Amino acid sequence: MVLRILEIFKVRSTGFWSKYRWYFLICVLALLCDTVSTIYFMSSHGPDGYKLEFHPLFRLAAKLCGPVIGPLLGFLGKVFAALLVGIYLRKWSRWFFLTVIILSFWAAWYNIWGIKLGYYPNIFNLLPWL
Repeated sequence: MVLRILEIFKVRSTGFWSKYRWYFLICVLALLCDTVSTIYFMSSHGPDGYKLEFHPLFRLAAKLCGPVIGPLLGFLGKVFAALLVGIYLRKWSRWFFLTVIILSFWAAWYNIWGIKLGYYPNIFNLLPWL
């Protein structure tokens, strides 16, 4: 099973960078904007700023490592995961990267301005920790 997955990655990674590099680089930029805005809101909300984080894994990382190192570790994890998923789903990579780009820029907007405007997405009502 592992060998099959490695073979898929080997085949699908050939030429991946030349075809999808701009999508991936803009995706990294969007993830970086989300990370910087997360550091901003976690730092500006004091010691309990991590409680406002949407993703439970990144909230835990911020709680354990602090409001700067936690989001930076999350950023590295997101970039690595985006690269792996982009290669594995090569046929749909463009759409995957566009989805990540849109969601990450939206998250960055929300962290900086949306939360101050009182904007509260209805989906957040389904999350028990928010």
